[in-house]
Amino acid sequence: MYRLLSLLLISGVFFTQARAQIGDKLIPHMGFVYEIATFSETGTNPQSDRTAFYTFNLGTYYSFFHKNDIVSVGIDPSVHFGFNVVGNGYINYMLQVPVFAMARVGANSTIYNQQKIGAGVGVGGIFTNLSEKISPDLRRSSRYINPAVVAEVTIMSRSGTLTVRGHYAIAEALADQIYKDNDGNITNRLERSFGGFGAGLIYGF
Repeated sequence: MYRLLSLLLISGVFFTQARAQIGDKLIPHMGFVYEIATFSETGTNPQSDRTAFYTFNLGTYYSFFHKNDIVSVGIDPSVHFGFNVVGNGYINYMLQVPVFAMARVGANSTIYNQQKIGAGVGVGGIFTNLSEKISPDLRRSSRYINPAVVAEVTIMSRSGTLTVRGHYAIAEALADQIYKDNDGNITNRLERSFGGFGAGLIYGF
């Protein structure tokens, strides 16, 4: 019984320390990002199109390494939920999952940094899932992954940090654009070349 209690106590201490260490490395964030999804037809006479989405951002920055809480290197995964309403009243949806390996300096480099201004750059990829209503009985959807870069500038406020962030797909992705009727039946499948970019305001807390 004594050994069991000792083991539980030791396990609890290690778990508490591990959770505290992880918490020291996390900087959660949320905000809004204006996204532009672009696609172009493949072939000899390609035509391009773009759709704008208003997205809500939720994610976190996790620092793997830092130097005096001034410079850090880490990973920034997030999720974007977005929509738009086109002129005919149709609602389009967007889901994005950006994941960036980042380097930061100044504000937002770690949770203990107290500098007023910071900056960051990163490289990674963005998974995008689009669903667009194009007629009363037809919707098209697309899923693709773009390699992308991100850059940001951060200002410290009294309640947290405000970050202006922009990202850009550095290469287009080939993927199918699938057309379905209201019953979910596939009516057409076309290969497209997808890209995009976005900019937004992110709040760190």
